[in-house]
Amino acid sequence: MSRKKCTKGGCHVRHGGEGEGMDTSGSLMTPGQAAEYMGVAVSTLANWRCRGEGPPFVKAGKRAVRYRVADLDRWLSEGALRA
Repeated sequence: MSRKKCTKGGCHVRHGGEGEGMDTSGSLMTPGQAAEYMGVAVSTLANWRCRGEGPPFVKAGKRAVRYRVADLDRWLSEGALRA
């Protein structure tokens, strides 16, 4: 899968091509797993990260983005309360 460089908001991270499949038993998820869990596209999560929106994420090293399941659940429930 090709990776596209984000050009929004000064983001210099290459997005796309993140993991597939879903194993929610661990506390951290790849962007691919988080996207599947939330029902959005991986590119949506990448766009949110570049714009400073969306659920909180952590960086493992310089490039690896991960999401905590608890943060995703909290962010989703807060969004439901706002709607």
